[in-house]
Amino acid sequence: MDSYDRLAKLVPDPGTQQLKVAYALDFQANVSIRLINSGLREAVGIELPNQAPGKYLKSVDLTAVPPGRYLLVVRCNDLPLRRYRVQK
Repeated sequence: MDSYDRLAKLVPDPGTQQLKVAYALDFQANVSIRLINSGLREAVGIELPNQAPGKYLKSVDLTAVPPGRYLLVVRCNDLPLRRYRVQK
């Protein structure tokens, strides 16, 4: 998991368990946010259809997600846009 350690790290707010995810779109697109555990299973999946161009800061609720290391992938029209490592 060498490349995993090179990704920007996100940590949820300890009080609210909300994870803030930033990304920008240059054109209208369907966006999906996926939180994937070390067993490559999806822990959280969010679909955001037809988002307008611009900068976004979305919250992902991790209260039901067990502690551990995760990969968060933001996809734009099925292509990877941003990837983060998440430690909960």
